[in-house]
Amino acid sequence: FFVQRRAMGSSPLPAHFPSRIMHRGFLPLFYAMCLCPKLTAANWDLNEQQQALDLKISNHEGIGEFMSLRSMTILETSERSLHIVTAETRNVNATLLGKSAKNDGLEQVGYGRKWEGFKTKVSLLLEYLNSLEEKHPNDIVAFVDSDVIYAPTCEPSHILKEYDLIKKKTGANIIFGAEVNRFETDRVDEIPYVPKWASDHKPQLVDGSFREFVRTGYNEAGLVYLNSGGFIGPTKMLKEMVKEASEQMEAFLNSGEPLKDYKRTHFRPPGDQHFYWEYFLNHRDNVTIDYYGGIFQCMAVMKVLDMLTIHNGALYNKWLEQKVCLSHFNGGAKFKYSEAVLRMIKNIKKQW
Repeated sequence: FFVQRRAMGSSPLPAHFPSRIMHRGFLPLFYAMCLCPKLTAANWDLNEQQQALDLKISNHEGIGEFMSLRSMTILETSERSLHIVTAETRNVNATLLGKSAKNDGLEQVGYGRKWEGFKTKVSLLLEYLNSLEEKHPNDIVAFVDSDVIYAPTCEPSHILKEYDLIKKKTGANIIFGAEVNRFETDRVDEIPYVPKWASDHKPQLVDGSFREFVRTGYNEAGLVYLNSGGFIGPTKMLKEMVKEASEQMEAFLNSGEPLKDYKRTHFRPPGDQHFYWEYFLNHRDNVTIDYYGGIFQCMAVMKVLDMLTIHNGALYNKWLEQKVCLSHFNGGAKFKYSEAVLRMIKNIKKQW
């Protein structure tokens, strides 16, 4: 109750309540003790809370079911809502996304399901979108991998604002994250360069300055490569894209086709990103990339600690000169930099 009223910008206390108490750190505890006698010290024990959450999650069964973390405070307008979703068979609270996300209605699909490679992630998301489309075909869905750090100052309203801005400039309804490292496509000659609408907004995208923040050996064409660790779009259109990717992935796995070096490291079946690349390159009229990182930013092969800092109370990208919203710690960045960035945002989370 206190958190909900506080988030709405009003006080949960009557006007005559002493102001000196309102500013004390023990206000939530005071309310818990005085107004909610059933709450005991045991109820505040994090281990018991986690056990209860795990029990609640483990009871979810069936196709298309999903569990939602925290308060399910999804941003709603008169026409649409924003759903922030991840597909993860493990307890998401143990992932980067769960450790960083605040109370913004993060939804997890697939807890407790069997992981059978990247096709599991795609099929779980498709189940979710099929279920959501029945009632909310025009809602906006932002999908993120569980190795994304959700910056505490990133509000759902910011995500929708940036989405609408890119959609207005491009006409595209589906937007993927962008990275500087080409991964899982061999259609190199078809990859578009940074478009004018993006370079007009952020000239540093084309002036070569990104090389200051990229590890040696990865200075390719800049922030032009699709990354499937984050994408956003209307429910119905995302469902059509994910369905096509799922069908193509299943057909490939059943075809016996010789494996190609999609990942440029070793031979194995391509992941979901390969099939999203195919969809993007075949549907460029309706799919684009978040070239300047307004929603998604990718950390693979970047010098993360040189690039990210805390500025004006927010996680900030010095190269792109803007705050960070959803940052994907793909590749080796997850193991090399993610814990340091979690420590950076720790004090921000306390403020929020």
